[in-house]
Amino acid sequence: MKALKKERIRLTGQIFRNSQYLRNYQNQLALIYSTTPETITDPKLGLTVDEVNTAMAGMIEQAIFAPDGQLLTAKVKAELVITDKSPFSMS
Repeated sequence: MKALKKERIRLTGQIFRNSQYLRNYQNQLALIYSTTPETITDPKLGLTVDEVNTAMAGMIEQAIFAPDGQLLTAKVKAELVITDKSPFSMS
C-alpha cells in the first residue's frame, strides 16, 4: 500500500505545481476519463500536451486511482480551467 501511495504522489507530481497560491487566480486542470473526471487544483504553469498525456496514461497504467471505486480507463480529454477572482472593496 505504501508503494502505491508513493507512486500516486510521483504521478501527480508530474502535473502539480509547488503549493504556491495565486491570490487572484485559481487554475484547475480537468482530466476527463471515460469513467470519471479528476480535477488537479493549481497545476504547474506551462504544462505541455505531452506532459498531461503521459501523466494521464501513467494514472491509468498504474491503476492506483479509483475514485468512487472505479478504476480509471480511457482518456477522453483534458482542459485547463482558469478562474479570475476580482475582489470588491467594501465600504
